[in-house]
Amino acid sequence: MKCAGKEVNPLKMRCMEHAVHLAAKHFVSHVSPISAKAIVAKAKKLRKQLKAANPDLDDDEIDALLAAEDGEPENEDSDGDIDGEGDGPRPKDALGKSLALVKQIRASPQAQAFFKKMCRESGVPTINRFVLLADDSPEVPNLVKKSYATFRLSTQDWDQLERIREVLQEPANIQQSFSSSRFSTVWRTLPLLEAMAETWRNMAATERFADMRESILAGLDNLEKWYGKTDDTDVYFICLCKS
Repeated sequence: MKCAGKEVNPLKMRCMEHAVHLAAKHFVSHVSPISAKAIVAKAKKLRKQLKAANPDLDDDEIDALLAAEDGEPENEDSDGDIDGEGDGPRPKDALGKSLALVKQIRASPQAQAFFKKMCRESGVPTINRFVLLADDSPEVPNLVKKSYATFRLSTQDWDQLERIREVLQEPANIQQSFSSSRFSTVWRTLPLLEAMAETWRNMAATERFADMRESILAGLDNLEKWYGKTDDTDVYFICLCKS
């Protein structure tokens, strides 16, 4: 197929819904970075694997290979552990703390029941009420080497979570726009990606998101990379013109 003398390959069309998801993932990864403990655990695991596969390598050669390794821990849990290694979560930021708490509650049927009880009694999902009472409650087994009180969310934590929600609301809306239609949504790709990019740029420029600016820009960089991929084919522009 040709358009204006240029080959148009429909097979080069990409799943832009997935691209939006990747941009959001880059924002989340940046705003809640990998813990130092997770990085050390990964290095130990890689060293062990390299030594087993290459017994003739000395320590200096292994260090050089580890230094060249680029990527994220493959099986990192939401609380920063890798493959179940370590003593469990050591939450230091609002997002990491929240995800770690969710994991702890889901891991215990008793904790889930107690959490539902707290919600019924207060009328709302009260996280702080749960973490303040769970450690002393005979209904909930004690955690190993930590306590539920560790996961208490401060006013600042709740503010951070609310602002993270605002940033992620834009990609959530776009994904909903893509998935809710029963018809082709290719024509929406360019305007929706441009709208998301513009929203994130505006957020990054405001004082409210000053502490998340670099995280928003990290997501924006990834989004713009995928937006640039639309130049691989004229299909997106053709569908937009014919809509």
